[in-house]
Parts: sequence; C-alpha cells; structure tokens
Amino acid sequence: MIRDRGSIIWTAMTLPEHVKQLRKLDWDQSTKVKPELDEQQLQQIEETSNG
Repeated sequence: MIRDRGSIIWTAMTLPEHVKQLRKLDWDQSTKVKPELDEQQLQQIEETSNG
C-alpha cells in the first residue's frame, strides 16, 4: 500500500514574504477607484433611482 502525503508536503512552503505579497495583491484587486461624474450623469442616475 502506498501512503502519499499529498498536499501536506506543500503546506510548509509558504514564506512570510509570500504571504505579505499575496495580501498586498488581494488588497490591490479589491480597492476600487471612485468614478468622477459630471452633472448630466448625476441627473441621469437620480432620475433612474427615483423612477
């Protein structure tokens, strides 16, 4: 019978630098840039939300 450790081998391979970089990547992807709307776009949004 073959006993394979499978993914247990890879769990200890995460370095603190990797974790830091992965967290930064996740943060960068989750932040959104707020769009700047002009008066016409604001008016259009207001009309659709009240209707």
